[in-house]
Amino acid sequence: MSAGKADPYMFAAHRQGSFGSPVASDAGRVYCCDAVTYYSPGYAVHSPRLAFAAVYADKNTTIEHALGNDLPFQGVSIEIAGVRTPLTVDGAPSWTVANGRYVWTDANSLVIPANTTFRIITATNVAAGLLRNSPMRVNPTMALDGVRQGATDQSAYLRGAGTFLATTGTTCMAPQMIVAQGWAAAGKPPVPLIIGDSIAAGNNDTQYGVPANGVWGYLARGLTDNGSSPRLPYCNLAIHGVSYSAVAAGTFAIRKQMMAEVGYPFTAIISAMGTNAGGAASAIAGWPPFGAFLKTMGNKPIIQTTMLAKSTAKVANLGWTTLGNQVRIDFAAYNQWIRAKSDVNLDHYIDMVGQFESTHDSGLWAVPGFATLLAADFVSGAKVLSLKAAPPVHATLVLAAGTANYKNFGVVESVTGAGPYTVQLRNYVTGTAYLAGTSCQEVNTTDGVHPLTRNSETGMAPIIAAKNSGVLRLTSRLTLKGTP
Repeated sequence: MSAGKADPYMFAAHRQGSFGSPVASDAGRVYCCDAVTYYSPGYAVHSPRLAFAAVYADKNTTIEHALGNDLPFQGVSIEIAGVRTPLTVDGAPSWTVANGRYVWTDANSLVIPANTTFRIITATNVAAGLLRNSPMRVNPTMALDGVRQGATDQSAYLRGAGTFLATTGTTCMAPQMIVAQGWAAAGKPPVPLIIGDSIAAGNNDTQYGVPANGVWGYLARGLTDNGSSPRLPYCNLAIHGVSYSAVAAGTFAIRKQMMAEVGYPFTAIISAMGTNAGGAASAIAGWPPFGAFLKTMGNKPIIQTTMLAKSTAKVANLGWTTLGNQVRIDFAAYNQWIRAKSDVNLDHYIDMVGQFESTHDSGLWAVPGFATLLAADFVSGAKVLSLKAAPPVHATLVLAAGTANYKNFGVVESVTGAGPYTVQLRNYVTGTAYLAGTSCQEVNTTDGVHPLTRNSETGMAPIIAAKNSGVLRLTSRLTLKGTP
């Protein structure tokens, strides 16, 4: 099914790849018509094809699972420049994905121009109590995302019967993979495949704020950036809670087969695996078989990121507000092993040093400099704080550190005023009232493992640098080919 060497299929959008946990259909959403928005690459592509799977790879498991039931599609359309075109599978406008299997839509003559916003619209009919995949969530930073879900047939929206509802956070049906032709004619730019765990998936960036471009995590943010570097298409197959054994012949077979069927549609693999290994020794031991398996997917270059900070908190109600309250989980030797490219299959690395840790390979989370006091009482249930100093936008704030009322509070959405400052919160915690004079400060993590929204925004800098330096054009262990 691959197009061949002259015009191969390659991943052709951002926001794709999730094989996360399914959700049960219920009486209120037997019928779903979902619209998900994507960006095309910085070059025109043609013959876009989509993969849909009745498969998932659940959090904290190391194997792929059959969904548990067949997955019936009433239809799928792709909307380009306002025009919706139905896609087919084996020539049919509707189809059923068999339990534990997948389909690719048929080749076609469609063209998606460079740097274009397009939508994938799906209509499904899943009986109450059965499972459906939910690879995407409606994201308000992607204005055209939306859903129509109910107990009656919603497929008319597939053809343009009305507008979709932008219900933030609602799970949506979406393709797990999107490929297209046109990459070779565009000069063969980088097209990464991401393999990793919850950090690569953007955990906690998801929970504590809504980033631009509908993506989460420093990796996806950096690859999607289209300001200081060219936006790259990619597929993110990171799964929460997994380690190296989750990517092996017996645990990654269906996803590998899906990609093999279209010719392994990527130029390099970015691995961000490691944090769930527990420490440096087990990470070093786990990488070689993992790297050897990755090489079986087209023998593509493997680029490993170094580990972020990882620590526990000595005193729970101080959290990660100080360096002294942290106990590091030591991955320094693993980072050094990566930088030395100590395995034959480790072709290059992206060094995350300076983005998350207090000092080089310390393992401790840097503590942001912002700290202030409440300028007025806070009433439980409000979404606004009055502060004596202005916090950075997208900072995650904690209140009353070191006391029984300590709380991870919320993400800063906007700041107005000239002192005191009115701070609008995006995600916020209720249940406790606080008096004027209560301490307030920014943190980079609330669990010692995952970076929060603003740290993910700043932490994408090495990914952008790798795009601009040519690292992602790696063609062999020693050769960098051109620049993006």
